Amino acid sequence: MTKLERPDTPPNPLSEDEKLDLAIALAKRQNLFDLGLARMRQQYPSAPDALLQSGAYHLYAELAGAFIDVLAQLELTLRNPQHRIAEVQVFHPAYHLYNWLQLEALLPWARADFFAELKALKECLSGDDVKGASELLETIFQQFEGSSPPPMPDFP
Repeated sequence: MTKLERPDTPPNPLSEDEKLDLAIALAKRQNLFDLGLARMRQQYPSAPDALLQSGAYHLYAELAGAFIDVLAQLELTLRNPQHRIAEVQVFHPAYHLYNWLQLEALLPWARADFFAELKALKECLSGDDVKGASELLETIFQQFEGSSPPPMPDFP
C-alpha cells in the first residue's frame, strides 16, 4: 500500500530515517520548555512573555510527548489486538495542537502594548466610557490597517 498525500502537501526533503532520527533526538532532549521558550523569544521578541510561555508549553513541553504517547499506543495495538487506545490519549495531542494553532495566529501581531490597549478598552467599556473606548478602538484599528490576516490552517 502506498501513502496517500494531499496534492497541496509540500514535499518533505527528509527521508523516513532522518525524520525518525530527529524525532528521537527531540524526545531525548531535556528542558524542552526552556529551549522552546528561548526559540520563541528570538522569533517573536515583542510578544508578551505570557503568550510565549503558553506557546512553549503547548508546542514544546507537551505536544511532542503527547504524540509519542499516541505512537506508543499504536504500537501496542499492533502487538496486542485487545489493547485499545483511550480517547483521552488521542485528544491530548489534539488539544495542544489546537492551542498552538490559536497562539500561532496571534503571535505575528502580539505586542505587549497591544494587550495593554485591549485591557484599557475593556476598562473603558466596563466604566461606560464610550468616548475613551471609541478612541482606543480607533487606535487598535489603525494598528491593523494594511496587515495581513493571521495564518489559517487549510483543513480539508
